[in-house]
Amino acid sequence: IIIIIIIIIITMAMIGMNLIYEHIGQLSCKIECDNKTLQIQQRNPQHFNELDLEISYSVLAVGYRKNEEWDKALKCTQHMLAIQLTSFGMNSTRVAETYYKLGIDYSKVGQWDKATECDEKVLEIRLHLYGMTDMSVANSYYNLGIDYRKQKQWIKAVECDQKSLEITVQILGPYDMSVAKLYSRLHVDYSNLKQWDKAIECSEQELQITTHVLGFHCLQAVNCYATLVADYRETGQWKKAIEYGLQELQLRRSLLNDNNNNNNNNDNDDHMLLDIAQLYTSLSMDYCKLKNWEKAIECTQHELNIQLRCLGPNDLVVANTYAKLADHYAENKQWRKAIEYDEKALEIRMNVLGPSDCIIASSYFYLGCDHRALKQWKRAMDYDHKALAIQMKAWGPNNLDVAHTYTSLASDYRGSAEWDKAIEYGQKALEIRTHFLGPNHVDTGDTLFKLGVDYSYAKAHEEAVNHLEKALDVDICIFGVGRLHHVYTHFAWDCESSKHVKPWTKSMDRELKGLEVCFVALTEEDLKVIHRNLILAVANLYSNLADSYRDSGEWEEALECGKKALDIRSCVLGMDDMTVEKTLFNLGYDYRALEQWDKAIECDEKALEIALKLLGSNHMEVATQYYCLSVDFYRKEEFKKATEFGEKSLHINLDILGPDHSECADAYSNLGVLYVSDGQIDKAIQYFQRALVIREKLLEQDQSDIAIVLLNLGYAYTVSGQSDKAFQFDQLASTHLHDSDSNVLQIAEIYYQFGCSYAKVRQWDTAITFFEKSLKRRAEHLEPNHWLISKTSDRLNAAQQQKATPLAFE
Repeated sequence: IIIIIIIIIITMAMIGMNLIYEHIGQLSCKIECDNKTLQIQQRNPQHFNELDLEISYSVLAVGYRKNEEWDKALKCTQHMLAIQLTSFGMNSTRVAETYYKLGIDYSKVGQWDKATECDEKVLEIRLHLYGMTDMSVANSYYNLGIDYRKQKQWIKAVECDQKSLEITVQILGPYDMSVAKLYSRLHVDYSNLKQWDKAIECSEQELQITTHVLGFHCLQAVNCYATLVADYRETGQWKKAIEYGLQELQLRRSLLNDNNNNNNNNDNDDHMLLDIAQLYTSLSMDYCKLKNWEKAIECTQHELNIQLRCLGPNDLVVANTYAKLADHYAENKQWRKAIEYDEKALEIRMNVLGPSDCIIASSYFYLGCDHRALKQWKRAMDYDHKALAIQMKAWGPNNLDVAHTYTSLASDYRGSAEWDKAIEYGQKALEIRTHFLGPNHVDTGDTLFKLGVDYSYAKAHEEAVNHLEKALDVDICIFGVGRLHHVYTHFAWDCESSKHVKPWTKSMDRELKGLEVCFVALTEEDLKVIHRNLILAVANLYSNLADSYRDSGEWEEALECGKKALDIRSCVLGMDDMTVEKTLFNLGYDYRALEQWDKAIECDEKALEIALKLLGSNHMEVATQYYCLSVDFYRKEEFKKATEFGEKSLHINLDILGPDHSECADAYSNLGVLYVSDGQIDKAIQYFQRALVIREKLLEQDQSDIAIVLLNLGYAYTVSGQSDKAFQFDQLASTHLHDSDSNVLQIAEIYYQFGCSYAKVRQWDTAITFFEKSLKRRAEHLEPNHWLISKTSDRLNAAQQQKATPLAFE
């Protein structure tokens, strides 16, 4: 009896110390006491029964779990389970609870298969005890879903989560946050199975329940919208992603306003604002996928404004956003705006990183791209050389990024017609790409092709054919003979640049002979495809030759080649093909240049018919065809028809692009010219003023665009006899026209067109002034025998003679 009393006293003391240690947070000491209590019980089995040991194991397991000693907790729980199975049998709530805890312990040590076995036992017991309509059974299915999810057994996870959902809905009803949570789990399962329709359905159900229970104005609803946005992105449904993204944005802004009203925690505000900035980032990416660059720019500008407020103007995150804005402007062909933002990004990066960082090289590279797009070759070269210097210092000469910069430099020198330099840098790029990518890579083939073009312009035709043949080999290796119509276009390019058809023909013959072995293994259907593609390759050759003649002002030759391309394409592809539509469009352009207006109308009407049939009535290509027809009828002086087609073009532009787009400004301006010719001066002025309002909103556009509208207004007031107003607008226009290397020929064309307009209304002095300005610029920047110089000179001489002897030219 004394021994029993002593054991009980010691045990009680241990328990008391255990409680004290737990109270003061000495977890390791508590575990030590628990262990000693267990040891006393194990040494004195005559005084303690199995259930006493079970309790001690349970207490000790709790301590080990709190101390994250999962292996030891696991062993204790296994001992507990063995005792309970002996004492209570399998179908006991106590046993089920211990299996549940054992499953947790197994999961903590990463033994998910064992955890799954335990949770299956829990489910089996609860089904036996309670049947299918109990929340504990729903919870068991839920836990099994977690186990299967961890093992990436998504189908089994779906089955368990679906059963848990059915039971939970039956017990709690459809509008409970536990149900919403289960839909969230199912969303994860279906997402991993790539069953996006079902994943989206689950997310929408979760959103519906969340807003029903908590209202729209809560963080949980925001998270639901974010999930739906991600789902729609995965399926490429960019418009839907934008729709839900905008709703998420609206909710986050509303929550931010609530936060501002409830407290003055600026740090929390900044955190929430930066979350909103990230939303704008995602929205801009979605708009980029739709090629809606204006909206992408708008979102990125909002993102930038937030970052400037929260991070200040000298943060690298701000620099990256400037660079992103520059990319969007470049995609929208607003090169000057792209330059502005790339320069801002460069300035911040230089201040933070210093001049030798590789990110600085990236900024230089993109500035080179911007200036190259504006044909500012010298500036592009300057930036590309700076990028190259940094890259060479950082990585050495054998690097693919260095090869990329060599390619850019080759493009710069190609643009300035310095063929030897273009070839030099192209060869350097080729050497690196061949070394790293191998001879049969698409980038290697592209470099070979461009070198072939450079050698053609450098009159080194043997080298040109050699490089183009190698490019052909690469394309055949990558794409197969089924792409022959693509690769033989390379030789069409060589023909275009060198004007020598025979080397191209011989090369094609040689290549076909080399493919004879390959052809033997082909089916008759394969040979038909190859034959069809080779015929289309000839059409591509004629089309490229037409482009070349068009560039040099040889309109009759361009027309002849274009007709041959049309004959082949319409025969092989049929008339209902956009390639045929494009060929007809180019033929209409040629006929306009030759002033054969009826023929131009015939081609443009056929092109319009195809575009309407294939694209529908509300498409930008259809708007372009309407515009071409308006020009044709304007030249024929059928002004009613001209304005009719011009209005149709305008309405499509407004519907697709919105009222503030640069294309709409052009459409208003063009229609204004038509209405002047039709004698509707007031309406013309109204349209010019609308164009001016749009242009002034889009100051990132070339200033010459504003000048054109101002000159048009001057033209309208001249025709209406209001010479004072005309003079005011002409003077204002002159302030927006500044010659530079990149736009001098563009300005020359503007002056030429206005010379033609004033000649049409017999304002000879003004017409002569514009022709002289145009001729001066063209003579300074083009070869003396260039067709544009002779064309402008002829117009100037005709205007001067008309002024001197007007009756002779009636």
